[in-house]
Amino acid sequence: MSIHKDQDADLRYKYKRRLELSFILSLSLVTLLFYSFKENNSGPPPIPDIPDFTIEVVKIPPTIQHKRPPRPPQPTIPIASDDEDLPEDVQLEKLFDPEIDFDIEPPEPEEDEEPFTLWMVSEKPVLLYKEVPYYPELAQKVGIEGRVTVMVVISKTGTVLSATLMGEKNMLSDAAIAAALKCTFKPAKQFDKFVKVKMTIPFDFRLR
Repeated sequence: MSIHKDQDADLRYKYKRRLELSFILSLSLVTLLFYSFKENNSGPPPIPDIPDFTIEVVKIPPTIQHKRPPRPPQPTIPIASDDEDLPEDVQLEKLFDPEIDFDIEPPEPEEDEEPFTLWMVSEKPVLLYKEVPYYPELAQKVGIEGRVTVMVVISKTGTVLSATLMGEKNMLSDAAIAAALKCTFKPAKQFDKFVKVKMTIPFDFRLR
């Protein structure tokens, strides 16, 4: 028995095949486009690198304005005036009192007398006030004590004119001299006249 092939059935079969192939190709193309688009949009675009730079601040010193010194005054030149109302020349005779005696001689300066020694005067000086000397702290710390004798020159009014150390200088000497200069006396007399005289004053430094 011979098989007869139906042309209509063959056409339908080919059409169906082509339709399936077209569908498969279309689906593959859509899937490919979808994944391609997903890869391209998977994250934000990369941020370009910004180069590092440093800002340097430069301090500009303030502007100092120097003032120009003032001009020196110009010398004035006296000019003779024709004004008749100017005062007359001053007469020097009117400025002085004629009753003043200019022939009075100034008092003669007192002679610089040498001071007497104590045994030479008829009336010895009397100590009225004796200054208590300052005890140096360093001398107290190291335990220095003793007596310092000072020679003084007493004026005619009873004040001390000068003071001189008697003996060797030590840590107590300056304090004794300073105290001696502050002492006061009833001045010495030679007969009925006050005179300068030399005498010694002892100062004792004792630790308590």
